Amino acid sequence: EDSWELTILEAIRTLADSKLEGDHYWGSASLKLYRGSLLQITAQRLQKILLY
Repeated sequence: EDSWELTILEAIRTLADSKLEGDHYWGSASLKLYRGSLLQITAQRLQKILLY
């Protein structure tokens, strides 16, 4: 179950990376902050789906 969740998070992280990599508008700090919050929100949504 944990490995399944990790796989999804890894896929999302990869998607986020490839989507934002070519975007020069983001500074590295903003990018880290954005990616962190994006992953956090996604993880919370996944937990809600898995737990309820």
